Amino acid sequence: MWGVFDFGDVKGTLRSRKLDPSTFKNTIKFQWRGRETGEGESTFSEGNVATITFKDTQTLRGELYWEVWGTIKVAGKKNADPTSQRITREEVSAWKAGYRCLNEANYAAESISRWGKWGGDPRPDKPEESDTTAGREDEDEDEDEDEDEEESDYD
Repeated sequence: MWGVFDFGDVKGTLRSRKLDPSTFKNTIKFQWRGRETGEGESTFSEGNVATITFKDTQTLRGELYWEVWGTIKVAGKKNADPTSQRITREEVSAWKAGYRCLNEANYAAESISRWGKWGGDPRPDKPEESDTTAGREDEDEDEDEDEDEEESDYD
């Protein structure tokens, strides 16, 4: 399961290693990676964790941990208008690409670039084995398998 958030000072992408919850009232654990919006510095630590609990078919609650802020409580409610702010497959593909590009190699390249030197081409992480897009031996099919992603109505 994938998602995005924007708390003003930091924006990021959530990624679970478990598929969509089969029933509500399940708590899903996420890793997240993001970017501080002021100076654009990235954060991708294994300590960037979040949990979301689906309380019912309409609401969710959770917590996001970042060493800079500590624990942040979050809540969401299903959008009443099913056509409003639908999430497309293309958007999910972009979330995945952005998540995979927030890593140690690219952090180092960005640091070098800040001083006016070329830091190298972006090097995204490979999809993980549990990812719904590849993560297997076939990296070239990564974007083709996004067709299976479901849309979400949560804001």
